[in-house]
Amino acid sequence: WLESTTHIELNFDAYDWASECTISCLDGGLQTFDLKGHIYQSKSMLYVENKSYTSVGSQAKDYQDFLAIAYSATAAEISRTQDPRWQFMWVTTYPFAQKKWLKLTKRSQIKAALEADTSGLLNGNPIDEEVLDLMADRVWLLVYNRRQQEFTLTPKELNMIEAKLNRKGKA
Repeated sequence: WLESTTHIELNFDAYDWASECTISCLDGGLQTFDLKGHIYQSKSMLYVENKSYTSVGSQAKDYQDFLAIAYSATAAEISRTQDPRWQFMWVTTYPFAQKKWLKLTKRSQIKAALEADTSGLLNGNPIDEEVLDLMADRVWLLVYNRRQQEFTLTPKELNMIEAKLNRKGKA
């Protein structure tokens, strides 16, 4: 579904390519996302966490963990080398935290997730305000309704359009 937008290519999944979907955090631990690929326009790597829920469940807590992991991995990579320009996407089949919905990708929510983290993802490091600013622009939150599949390009249609758009040649 995401690839049918023609703006994203997801080459790796955690089931067949776990090492490609795994990144290091500040605590030295490894975290694996469901999918990895890239966004053509920004030339950014994209890590996707996909949740198939039929009710709210523990999704709000899981999403907080996702935010903390995304921050910790980005901060770790910045301290190790340089800004990786990674982007992180949470795709769910069921909306959650609806009273907070408009704020869920804001820096305040990322900071709150870090402050609530009990797993030690910061490894004693202070929260870096500059990294928070970066992350607020790099977190995506999408709700996917299964009926959207009816409006998704088929693989054959997608190949025809990609050839005309030549996004891959510009990536």
